[in-house]
Amino acid sequence: AYTEMLAGRLGQAVKICQEALQMAAGMEGRHLPVAGYALVYSGMVHLELNNLEEAARHLADGIDLCRQVGYMFDQVVGYSTLARVLQAKQDWDGTRRALQSAEQLSQKMKGYVFARRWVEDCKVRLWSAQDRVPDIAGWIQETDLRVDDPINFGRELEHLILARALVAMGRGQPDEPHLDDALALLARLLETAESAGWMGKAIEVLVLQALALQAQGKLDEALNALARALALGKPEGYVRTFLDEGPPMARLLHEAAARGIAADYARRLLAVFATETVDREPAPRSQSPEGSEGAAEGLIEPLSERELEVLQLVAQGLTNKEIASRLFLAPSTVKVH
Repeated sequence: AYTEMLAGRLGQAVKICQEALQMAAGMEGRHLPVAGYALVYSGMVHLELNNLEEAARHLADGIDLCRQVGYMFDQVVGYSTLARVLQAKQDWDGTRRALQSAEQLSQKMKGYVFARRWVEDCKVRLWSAQDRVPDIAGWIQETDLRVDDPINFGRELEHLILARALVAMGRGQPDEPHLDDALALLARLLETAESAGWMGKAIEVLVLQALALQAQGKLDEALNALARALALGKPEGYVRTFLDEGPPMARLLHEAAARGIAADYARRLLAVFATETVDREPAPRSQSPEGSEGAAEGLIEPLSERELEVLQLVAQGLTNKEIASRLFLAPSTVKVH
């Protein structure tokens, strides 16, 4: 099923998961623990198709069954994917809890870097969506991934994380070389994906290319990359790969629709964007002690919300490492804050 997802064949992946679940049915139709595999990967497909309730249900059941038989890596995959589902539903507390569970499990698998990469992918996606540039910068500084690393078939997830981080950095710092580095890396990733027949990964690479080119002001080139992504994504009904990129992707889709580039598909995606925009509400600010708001206004440079979070945890006696774990930050980023 995962191979079919890599190839971009979501419908076939769902079919395989359904067949596996039928085979893993015990007495009275209940799932045997081995069904946890299929439920986790089925949840991953339903996330992409934007069937969020079904995705959440499959992932929760799959994680529980994997826990029963000790499939730790699949729990990491399940929790990381569940965090993305909850982020799409704008359940920020649930997102943090799922991500924390994934990270705790990945830390138990110290010798298996691929488990940690699933968590890092989820973190970078969350930080990018929230424009948390210092957090992304801290991760880039600490990661062992490099733009000029050899790209091979066993590392398809790793370097996409780095490319996504560089695109997000480039949007906030357009005069730095981040976008050029991202585009150079994405070109190599696209070549690898296409040669392997991983058209699902190719869609993600093309989307990131479009965003990087858009950030450089190269609108025509950005739309060319987006057109290829839309052409590949339309037959299988890809949704979240586009929607999770937020307002920059919405602007590109508006332009694509206006120019007649996969216009019907672009408009369908924009309709979902509009629904999510209507439902989105800013996270409520915590209650401030009386007088503190006025004191903040008197500062030369008022503390940011993230700096205040760190300050509160310092006041509770937590170490930098403990704060980093609590807030899903790099320790170096905590020091900066």
